[in-house]
Amino acid sequence: METTDIGLWGVPLAMLGGAIRVSTPFIFVSLGEAITERSGRINLGLEGTLVFGAM
Repeated sequence: METTDIGLWGVPLAMLGGAIRVSTPFIFVSLGEAITERSGRINLGLEGTLVFGAM
């Protein structure tokens, strides 16, 4: 069996994966707000939606 050694790329790849994992909820909230504002409404409860989604 041959193991794959990512060597020097391990740390940057882990940081990129962590950044994507942490930023995903913010991306979803901002996309939801963009869709809501395009419909003509203003959603003021974005922070509450973000916190409720984390529960």
